[in-house]
Amino acid sequence: SKCKNLFPKKKLFIQTPGYPDYKININNIRPSIKEIFDKKEKIIFFVGRYRHYKGIEKLKLVIKQNYNWKFVIFNNNVNFFLKLKKLKNVNFFFNTNEDEKFFAFKNSYVHIFPSDNKAESFGLTLLEAQISACPSIIYNIKTGVNEIITNNFNGICIDNLNEPLSI
Repeated sequence: SKCKNLFPKKKLFIQTPGYPDYKININNIRPSIKEIFDKKEKIIFFVGRYRHYKGIEKLKLVIKQNYNWKFVIFNNNVNFFLKLKKLKNVNFFFNTNEDEKFFAFKNSYVHIFPSDNKAESFGLTLLEAQISACPSIIYNIKTGVNEIITNNFNGICIDNLNEPLSI
């Protein structure tokens, strides 16, 4: 792009979301993560920070209502972990790296993105899921989130924010 010429080369960094398969270093993935996905079960994947707009309460409800589904969660919040650790259908991982994240995206059945507040302006993980060919389940919050996911095309978009995300 010609706009790159507007910036000194040493100050320019272009962030590209996603990893092609060949860039995932399998040696950087914990055996416990590999083991979960080696079973070839349908896994619902959530990755995200613990923020008020991420729909964490709705995610907890979905997990509890769908005890027969397996969930893998990448998050660093201890309180979130403590609330979910008794549930047998949840595998929780702290301090995950990019290889682990893209490995999970590429091997998950679906990516769950429960953000239910307009403070969630875009959702980079939705792009990462798409790059990894992993469909996403989202709420229609009329932000950039809905520019990425098209209902029944590359994911499922739920219009009613009071309706729990269904799997």
